[in-house]
Amino acid sequence: MMPTISSNTAELVSRTPASLDPMHLGISSVVVMKLWWILFTLGTSCVWAVTPEDLHRAATELDVAILVEALDAVNCAEAAGAGQADTLTVIDYARPSSEARLWTFDLHTGHLLFHEWVAHGQGTGTEEAKHFSNQAGSRKSSLGLFRTAETYHGNNGYSLRLDGLNIGVNDNARARAIVMHGADYVDSAFIQRHGRLGRSWGCPAVRRDIARVLLDRIKHDGWLYAYHPSRQPAACAVPAGTAATSAITVPETIQR
Repeated sequence: MMPTISSNTAELVSRTPASLDPMHLGISSVVVMKLWWILFTLGTSCVWAVTPEDLHRAATELDVAILVEALDAVNCAEAAGAGQADTLTVIDYARPSSEARLWTFDLHTGHLLFHEWVAHGQGTGTEEAKHFSNQAGSRKSSLGLFRTAETYHGNNGYSLRLDGLNIGVNDNARARAIVMHGADYVDSAFIQRHGRLGRSWGCPAVRRDIARVLLDRIKHDGWLYAYHPSRQPAACAVPAGTAATSAITVPETIQR
């Protein structure tokens, strides 16, 4: 399937039909205020929470079980103290690199924003992704939950740093310079010549033509979940800013 970009906007529309107005239903203002306070104390996530089924309706080709796993990881991280995010990007590494296997969703509306090709690391496999690592120098992709961070201009052009939140699974991502960036080996012409995408040094590389638009949409505290059936979901993820995701200066010479 070819990559696609949604034309949906992230607008929240609030409408209250007269038949649902609290006063119309005979509910007193005191009760309304109590209900409002309960929702407030539960947190603002009640306002725009989406379900796996909501996201699956927007991307029917993506297994709903993967969406359940991804949202469970997000909810766990938020419960541990991580802030909320506007977007969730899911990578299904069970699919070959010749297929579009990256989806980005708006967590306010459940709309699909991007459906794109994404490369995996040289050490992870050729067309199929089979081997994953958290180790520096492995040139392998990492799995689990990440938080998107700042953008910068490096050896691969406009790039987005990622902080891995699963200790022992992906928490070396920043130190390994595992970033999202555009690459010439991620496009239809490369697939036609080789039957697959090219490979990175572990980075989730995307089409160069879409890189800036995609990275600008998901940067600064978005969620990214990389899935493969070989890995059991982690019990929980640490929030960004803890010891596992502290800032590290990364030499640009190793960024691929």
